[in-house]
Amino acid sequence: MAKKLQNLRIKSFRGATSQVDFSFDSEKPVILIFGENGTGKSTIVDAIDFVCNQNGGSLAGRQETNLKKHLPSLGAPAAGLSVVLECGGSTWSASLDSAKPVVKGSTVCPDAAILRRSKLLEFIDEAPAGRYKALAAFIDVAKVEKSEQSLRDARNNSTNEIDSATQAKAGAVSDLDLAWKAEGCPAPGAVQWAQEKASDDLDTLVKAQNEIIAILTAFGQARHAEIARGTSESEWVAAEAALESVRQELHAAESESAAAESQLLEILGQAQIYIEAHPDLALCPVCERPIDPAELRTRIIARREMARAVEEASAKVRQAQQIAGKRRTALDSSEEHVIREGRKLGELVRASEAAVPQGQVVIWSAYPLLFGQVDPNVRRPAAEEAGLMLERLGPLDVSYEAARDSLGKDIANLKNIQTLSRKIAEQAKRLEELQPLHQRLDRALQIMEGKRRRYVEDILDSITNRIGVLYLRLHPDEKVGNIRFLLDPDKRGSLSIRGSFETQTDIPPQAYYSESHLDTLGICIFLALAERYASEDTFIVLDDVLTSTDQGHLDRFIELIHD
Repeated sequence: MAKKLQNLRIKSFRGATSQVDFSFDSEKPVILIFGENGTGKSTIVDAIDFVCNQNGGSLAGRQETNLKKHLPSLGAPAAGLSVVLECGGSTWSASLDSAKPVVKGSTVCPDAAILRRSKLLEFIDEAPAGRYKALAAFIDVAKVEKSEQSLRDARNNSTNEIDSATQAKAGAVSDLDLAWKAEGCPAPGAVQWAQEKASDDLDTLVKAQNEIIAILTAFGQARHAEIARGTSESEWVAAEAALESVRQELHAAESESAAAESQLLEILGQAQIYIEAHPDLALCPVCERPIDPAELRTRIIARREMARAVEEASAKVRQAQQIAGKRRTALDSSEEHVIREGRKLGELVRASEAAVPQGQVVIWSAYPLLFGQVDPNVRRPAAEEAGLMLERLGPLDVSYEAARDSLGKDIANLKNIQTLSRKIAEQAKRLEELQPLHQRLDRALQIMEGKRRRYVEDILDSITNRIGVLYLRLHPDEKVGNIRFLLDPDKRGSLSIRGSFETQTDIPPQAYYSESHLDTLGICIFLALAERYASEDTFIVLDDVLTSTDQGHLDRFIELIHD
């Protein structure tokens, strides 16, 4: 049997400035609280709401209100607020803690379904989406809708993936078609041509290209070495010419004076240095005869002055000899470099004779010194051979450059074709996997949507049937009613209300019904929902909801409530 409300104690709560106790006849199915405006009827309802639903009652949601400040009676502290409710032999007490209701009791507190005047038309006047959201509290399909949305997201994602794969494949086919046309349409179709081309050995083409690049690099290095050798040779020839010139100067200076012979001058210079280093010298270090060091030094200086031109010419000869020696060494090194680079170029060309343009024959036996064991004595002839070979091979580099460019184009085209072919195959495989999945997801979504819609529609039909019965009790022999809830088939989470008025059917009640008809419609909707979803521990509370009806409708409403 349903539990009945027995006692309610209110202290420092809203209009209850002092403790107020209410005792109710638990044998009666309906409690009617009657009083003039401002006598505290809504305070009682708010107190029940405070305990059963743990909220602020009619204060909840109002602007510029604060539960901690405005829920206690005027002048009373928040700590003094209390509500005690007794029902079915159990008691629950509620207080305010940090602006939040706190309920204590030995069992679960009953809940209260409360309809206030301010909320009466809210459901009717809501937008279809808001009306569906409000009804969702009674029709609990939230988890189903969440799963349905996940399924919808998966279906939409698969659609996007299919679109992406289709576009990627179409783009690759378009690019492949352009490449095929650029080659002169060599096969019946771009795809067939690509399949044939994709089988070509890319590594072989890259290897051939690398060989030609190595040959062209060797051409450049060999030319650079030959240029450097020519420069070294010119510098050596110039150094030898300069040496011969200063030798002739020295010979001319020596011819003018036998005393000025270059070797003798060297001896005299060394003797002067020795005497200056030994000022006390008494004997000649050569003949061991007595000497005057000062006199001997004076004579040596005089003789050296007479042959200064020979001495200067001798110094020039020594300097020219050093330069010529360095130039000879540099020339030897550059000749060895020419030989190394020439041999490298020749060996690369010989190893890639297939790449030598047709009609160009190279007689390698014409360069025995270059490709044999080079002796220093035949270095120059070997370098000359290298120069001759470079001159003979020189015109080939144009052909090699053309072959390199052609291979580069072939490699780029083959890479592009292979990439596009692979992309087309990958996207085709992806579509093969995605399309059946998309079909299954779409079918599953259709099934789930249909099941959920039928489930909700069955509940709505049940509710609307009950609303129709209640509404007919309140408005017998009146041309209003036939209330129906309709899910919008084209919109998700959208609920419409339709009814009849006079001879018109399928009309929105809020457009034609009077205020009293809309009030009673709101009450019937509330009662039908509460009746369907309330438990034995639910209080149905109606707060001042029938202010617009006449006495006849009020009497019928009281009878309906009792029934």
